[in-house]
Amino acid sequence: MTTRSTLKTPPLKPLWLKLGTIAFAVLLVVVAIVLVVENVKGGAESAKTGKQVAGVVADVFNVDTSEAVFPTVIHLAPEGEPQLGVPYNMNAVVIPVDTTDKSIRWSSSNKAIATVEDGWVTFHQYGKVKISAISGMSSEIHTSKYIECVASSVDFWVDMPASVPQFSIVQPACYPIVDGQPDLSDPRNFAWCEWEVDEEYFYNSASYGLVARKAGTTTVRGTAGDYTHEYEITIEEVPYVAPTGFVTNVDHNGASQSPDNLGYLNTYMIQAWPLEGEHLFATYSVADPSVATVDENGHVNCVGLGSTEVSVASVFDDSVHYVIPITVKEKPPETISVVGPAKAGTEKTASYHINTTGSYTTGGARVTWSSSNPKIAKIDQDGKLTVHHIGKVTITATSGVDPTIYGSLTVQCRLFANFVQWVRKILGHFLGNAAL
Repeated sequence: MTTRSTLKTPPLKPLWLKLGTIAFAVLLVVVAIVLVVENVKGGAESAKTGKQVAGVVADVFNVDTSEAVFPTVIHLAPEGEPQLGVPYNMNAVVIPVDTTDKSIRWSSSNKAIATVEDGWVTFHQYGKVKISAISGMSSEIHTSKYIECVASSVDFWVDMPASVPQFSIVQPACYPIVDGQPDLSDPRNFAWCEWEVDEEYFYNSASYGLVARKAGTTTVRGTAGDYTHEYEITIEEVPYVAPTGFVTNVDHNGASQSPDNLGYLNTYMIQAWPLEGEHLFATYSVADPSVATVDENGHVNCVGLGSTEVSVASVFDDSVHYVIPITVKEKPPETISVVGPAKAGTEKTASYHINTTGSYTTGGARVTWSSSNPKIAKIDQDGKLTVHHIGKVTITATSGVDPTIYGSLTVQCRLFANFVQWVRKILGHFLGNAAL
């Protein structure tokens, strides 16, 4: 009896399983080739440096990884004792030394006492002032120092007239006394002494001198150091034609400025002229010194945000005055540019930020983000872009202070911003991150 053996044919695999297996095998081959090419180009993993990684990021996202070097501190180291009328160097040092922009904006708390230009302080009268230095690159970096100019204890003689016409200016010449006699070869300016006057008769202007207000006889007292002398002076009456008002202008660096939009931390000049009159010597005052201060020359220094009023009044007649409402707003940067990847995918959000030029206030750099087509990609107010569909969008950062200042960037929206990174992420679930 013959026995016949029968072979059982294994069941055929479904077509979808065959195609899936082939596709997965092809994917593994592609990934292997990509990894080999990357290793050949980049060398061993242990040889990769931070600069190489930065280069890869720059190539993938089209980002300029070179950044400006910002200052961290401004150091003031003045030497010696300040003297009246002699420029005094604040010796400013911007740290670090390789800061991209070392420019400094200077300000004085009282320009009647002392002014500052390019780090050199000039005292116009004795007293104490606060000198502030603000980085031209970032208004958040700033410092200040109090300096004082003290009169030397030298006896003096003053060439004081016995009488002057009303509305005139008196600038008595001061001379130090040497060996009991005034040294006429060493004249000192008006601000060398501190002057005390009866404000009913004289207006004491550090810039102009003693302005004769009212007819009559009064006493003027001058002090320099430990020495004080009094002088009697007569103001002779003359006809007076009072101005009926003022013509005013707000000036900044030689250009007229609207008083309802003054930039924060800037200095302005209130200019005033008499209207249908003469003898204009104006006094200046400000309603809210937390917003702005003003000196006797009409220099307005904006120190905070908000609105206030600057009043201009005649020295000779308080009823003749003019009120200028001013508003101090944040100062925006000169330009805004958007920085971030030129390609974005649906697999994750992309981050964008801004670069700016010019000096601005801390709040002046705030922006509003927008997308030209939110259906393709939407950006939130933190600069995070979420891609919904394939296409192109333009994302824009607009100044929150001045809408005419903005920056834009066109972004290509894809299914995956970087295919290799996506493949690595997928395979990481199967093979583990250590295998990649």
